[in-house]
Amino acid sequence: LARHRRDRKYGEDKGLWICATANNQHELATAVTSDPTKSAFYPAMTGAARGAVTVIGESGMLFSRVWCAFEAHEAIALGGERPYLYDALTPLATTDGDIEVVRIYDGLLENELTFQKSGAEEKFSLKVVRAALDSSIKDC
Repeated sequence: LARHRRDRKYGEDKGLWICATANNQHELATAVTSDPTKSAFYPAMTGAARGAVTVIGESGMLFSRVWCAFEAHEAIALGGERPYLYDALTPLATTDGDIEVVRIYDGLLENELTFQKSGAEEKFSLKVVRAALDSSIKDC
């Protein structure tokens, strides 16, 4: 998320909502309802937020979780209604054994040219993209 904060120029004074830590995982029944728009995370996501970022592991398993798929869907839908960005990050192992964070961002970054965006995004794992595209909510 540090990479995302730097790329999007979100200062330390800007808060981040992290869904995985926002709900008490030991008492999900109180935070998660049958109507996801009534859950604890929904007002934070649709209120003052300027966008959402998904951190996807190499397996892409995230999209097999109905809540995660719902959040991604809502983030993309919100982008059609008002200025709202949906970005995705994934780790990539480098040849020297380090981990590089690669991204697919909604639109261009400040002072970014189209060819720079393409160059940065071409490293995004096709395995992750395929896993996301192969996911089906009805299978969740």
